[in-house]
Amino acid sequence: GSVLPFSCTNGALLFALLRDSSSLISRVGQSVKLSCSQMETSHRQMFWYKQPVEKDSKLELVVLALKDVNVQIEKDFSDGRFKSSGIQTEGLSLSIEPASLNDSGIYYCAESETQ
Repeated sequence: GSVLPFSCTNGALLFALLRDSSSLISRVGQSVKLSCSQMETSHRQMFWYKQPVEKDSKLELVVLALKDVNVQIEKDFSDGRFKSSGIQTEGLSLSIEPASLNDSGIYYCAESETQ
């Protein structure tokens, strides 16, 4: 089957930070779980973004989570395969099940104070 590349950095998928990185490979139809540790507990918002593998592709917001309130899966990813339990003590996770070829890309985790 096809192999999906997911780049990950220290549990979180971050692009410009200098950290030891590893890759997560999944086959089409299998489940993928990405986790991101929260760096600042005072931050109440966490996000997952996806950068597709196509050249010059833009970041796409996948998940927006507000601590103690809710988690929102964005419309383009709301086909039921993308799930997140929201912000927990260990951070924010993102599950994709089953994975498809279109899910390939670099996934970034971000956090911020409430706007």
